[in-house]
Amino acid sequence: EQAAASGGKKGKKGKKGSASTQGELRLLSGSLDGTITEWSLESLAPVNVIDSHGGSIWSMAVSGSGTLLAVACHDGGVRLFDLAGGDVTFKKGLPPHPGQSLSVAWAHQDKVLVSGDSLGHVRIWGLTASPPTCNTVSVLAPSAHNTPDRSSALVWAVCVLPDLTVFASDSKGRTHVIDGKMGMVEKSFVAHHGADTLSVVNDGFEVFSAGVDGRVVHYKRVVQSQNGGLTVAEWVMAGATRYHTHDVLCLCLAGQYNATTSADRASGRDVAPVDPSHRKEKKAPKLDARRTLPCVVSGGLDTQLCVYTYSPTAAKSSQPLTQAIRLPPWPHE
Repeated sequence: EQAAASGGKKGKKGKKGSASTQGELRLLSGSLDGTITEWSLESLAPVNVIDSHGGSIWSMAVSGSGTLLAVACHDGGVRLFDLAGGDVTFKKGLPPHPGQSLSVAWAHQDKVLVSGDSLGHVRIWGLTASPPTCNTVSVLAPSAHNTPDRSSALVWAVCVLPDLTVFASDSKGRTHVIDGKMGMVEKSFVAHHGADTLSVVNDGFEVFSAGVDGRVVHYKRVVQSQNGGLTVAEWVMAGATRYHTHDVLCLCLAGQYNATTSADRASGRDVAPVDPSHRKEKKAPKLDARRTLPCVVSGGLDTQLCVYTYSPTAAKSSQPLTQAIRLPPWPHE
């Protein structure tokens, strides 16, 4: 099941406890039965259920303005729903993919939408034109004879950077860097040992992926050379860490998080995989409220939530990610 959050400026409450046009935070989920459900954040009860008009829902994304919801459906179509007025109403559908639509992401002030499918295709949609323009990129890997490998690569997740660079992760453990303006694959990383890469998120130009192998991988764009005013930059895998025992199903950016104290860092305990909620755990790292870093959270089949802090200015490093804390969803006490 996929979930998406929407929020905007303060507004009046809508009917049935849902948020209004510009209103408060809203929570929506999509499931394999083809329905979109809006949930009350107060009672955690469903307040609205509508049909996707395209079968099972594999992915959803709310636009930056919070007024549109993009839904990737099993029939290959990507459908847009209007969130204005506190309701969820169908607006229009984009031409379907040849395979099932599995992933979707917004970019560029809601003017660009990116979607991926079950046949290894990534589509970059220009929504300002009528009808919308479409640029299709294949992420199928070349074989030994320099011809595309036609075995299906499921594009499980996509994200879009401010300069229209697209990151796409697939079922062969690859993470692809795509030039969204030119419509071509710049580089591909095999960072997850051939296992499905299920999630990819970005914070500006900091990109993270996770998958079935339990790893969280950090990608950065570093400047390789400057010649005559021309800057040459390249995407690199800055590092990776594994603190989950099973598949990592999702990643989420979580703003700022308190970093560990200087004493913990000096002792090397800033990467200790501890569970401070357990009654027998006496060595939980202390957090320094005066020092905060951006963080990313991972969740997986082992029921653990792992919070990692990272430094946006750090160069390629063996430890670009630091695990601040591991949180079970159901504390022992």
